[in-house]
Formats: sequence, structure tokens, C-alpha cells
Amino acid sequence: MSENARTFGQIVQEVQQIHPEAKEGYIRRLADNIINEITVERNLKKKTHPISTVDGQMLYDLTDLGSVKISRVDFMDNDGKYVKIPRLLDGESIREWDQT
Repeated sequence: MSENARTFGQIVQEVQQIHPEAKEGYIRRLADNIINEITVERNLKKKTHPISTVDGQMLYDLTDLGSVKISRVDFMDNDGKYVKIPRLLDGESIREWDQT
């Protein structure tokens, strides 16, 4: 264990020093929630999926990606450098396109 590691009992004592009314069950639920959030964040995986572009084509079928949330799209310029699509620079997510 690292020198910063604490047992759950130590954490309860430290929280109760600041918040004496906090019960152990409440502190346990808070700790469990924190652990769950950390676990979810660590399990997120970033993947790349290259697609060949077609000159003049604006829309591409991405259904083979499944339920993946697309957060960034880059294209390779003539110099072989990846450039982020300007319309997505503000962090806007790519929206699903309904062909109907």
C-alpha cells in the first residue's frame, strides 16, 4: 500500500472530524459513488476508425461503428498532417443524420 493509502475506517474518522453528524453508511455510499465514477472513467476507451473520403461527399455512413459516441473527426491534408474539422472545433458532437 502507498503511504497515502487509507483504510475505510480512517476515511470515516477524517470525514467525521469535519462533519460529526455524518454516519458511516452515508460516507460508505459517497465513497462507493466516487469509486464507481473513477472506474467508469478509467474504462472509457478511445478508438480510431479511419474512413476513406470521397471528393465532394459531405455525408458518410457510420453505422458500422455501433453505439460509439464520436467526439472528434480529423482529416489528413495533402502534407500528411491530421487536421481537425473546423466546424467541430467548439466541441460540438456529431449528430446522427436521418436519411428519411
